[in-house]
Amino acid sequence: MASIIPVAFDDCVGWLHPAAGGRGIVLCSAFGYEELCSRRTMYDLAGALARAALPVLRFDYHGTADSAGGGEDPDRVATWIGNIGAAVDLLRREAGVSEVALVGLRLGALLAACAAADRDDICALALLAPPHSGRAYVRELKALAHLLVVPDGAAPSFDGLEVAGFRVGQDTLHALSRLDWPQTETAGTPRVLLMHPDDAPPKPLAARLTVLGPTIEEAPFEGYAQMMCDPTASVVPSQAIARLTAWAAAGAPAGAAKPTIPTEPVLVGDNYIEAPALLGENGRLAGIFCRALSGHQPRKAVVFVNAGAIYHVGWARMHVEMARELARSGIASLRFDLAGIGDSEASAQAVPHLYTAVSDDMQAAIDWLQARGIRDLTLFGTCSGAYQAFHAAISDRRITRIALVNQLCFIWGPAYAMQLEAWRRTKATELAARSDAQDVDIAPLSARGLSARVLLRAKQFVKFGLRHTTNLFVRGNMAWSGKNPVERWFEDLARRGTQVLLVYGDNDPGLHELERYMGPQGCRATALPGVTKQLIANTDHTFTPSEARRRLREVLQAFVVDHAALPTRAAE
Repeated sequence: MASIIPVAFDDCVGWLHPAAGGRGIVLCSAFGYEELCSRRTMYDLAGALARAALPVLRFDYHGTADSAGGGEDPDRVATWIGNIGAAVDLLRREAGVSEVALVGLRLGALLAACAAADRDDICALALLAPPHSGRAYVRELKALAHLLVVPDGAAPSFDGLEVAGFRVGQDTLHALSRLDWPQTETAGTPRVLLMHPDDAPPKPLAARLTVLGPTIEEAPFEGYAQMMCDPTASVVPSQAIARLTAWAAAGAPAGAAKPTIPTEPVLVGDNYIEAPALLGENGRLAGIFCRALSGHQPRKAVVFVNAGAIYHVGWARMHVEMARELARSGIASLRFDLAGIGDSEASAQAVPHLYTAVSDDMQAAIDWLQARGIRDLTLFGTCSGAYQAFHAAISDRRITRIALVNQLCFIWGPAYAMQLEAWRRTKATELAARSDAQDVDIAPLSARGLSARVLLRAKQFVKFGLRHTTNLFVRGNMAWSGKNPVERWFEDLARRGTQVLLVYGDNDPGLHELERYMGPQGCRATALPGVTKQLIANTDHTFTPSEARRRLREVLQAFVVDHAALPTRAAE
């Protein structure tokens, strides 16, 4: 039996971690890039709380992650506070708990406090690395936006702020600036825990929170910087989770049996219908199945594979946007998490190995779709996701086509493993240094800068490791066969009729690896039937610019829907 139960409410998607306890916990997540970094931490926190007999509900605010709507919709702040209230109501109704606590991270902490002020049934509030105020949070967003330097191309003007690809409308910025901690005593007088990031000096915030509850307990949030440094390099702060779990469980009443929700949750949009999916043995892998609203049986589906440890929504919610656009053309999709990433259970490995074989996970996704009558399958992956899609297609003939975006590695080797681990270990330190250099006097930003200089440093790590590894493989294999293994794999896919789309940013380091194996500009690949290469200008490795993501959606649409023969040129 799966350890989580999917739910849908208030146009939001959530995951219930069942437990037989009388105190329920609603987790109020961070926003945008911070939510990408902390997703796995919130999953592990929910699991720890459930093991302590506390039923937990995680959910996505409206217009974020898997929920309906978009980031530019109006009334975001009031809607998000309302979503928290709806989550509390659902947890009380479905889990039968007698009391509810709210745990909020970053912006989620401020939203949780505002939601609690309107209720009399909140017994406790845990505020994790909260901003000093909504105005201070907006200043942090603007500072982070300036730390991120990416090509903007010909992107249309936008009245608002774009942070790591996440758009925040001007009206939302104004509403956030007006958001502040409750000024009058809350009806429930909850216990309050305030956790400060790492060794940062306590902010003068505790005194402002006394209206929330009779006592304010303060504690350090150990490992905060390592958690927030990058979605792929993020380290789950186990010590902070243990501290928070003990606090949340203190004095909790006993409850009834674990909740079960018999109805299948669905989310209905203007042109799509989505349902959470649990696949693999005992439902160990979690994802979202999206299809057209028409109700017709889909014949084609795209499987979106994780890029690094970014969970299934994709960088800047890219996979969600693509899935719903494909639904307009009658193409279904499954965006899911590999083991140990996002919302999926961990495998025996403590840390997901992004470039080792996970064929069981990929096979589980394909089996799940084929059991629903879908035979025409496309795999879409960026970076390590492209690696997984490529090797899945080599071993599984059921795959019709693969779209590989900015693939950095075709053959995994020890030198690349060493460089990737070095990058992970130094990520937080590098970003902290960059923040200091920018004179950003905001503690949480020291773990979250995304400058072009840092991205370049990561690319240098990758290029060095890959060059060393692939030189060995290419020389060794050509010595006896005349062809390297990557070339033989491409030829095998072409003989089967598997269509291959290669997409690169026009200055991405993955182009060097393609040329290393497949000749100048990848000519030995594009000469094969069914293999097409597409370049997209003015983007970074993760497709942060919104205009680049729009062009990428169009390229994927043409590849899957129209079977268009895409020209080998930069997309305009």
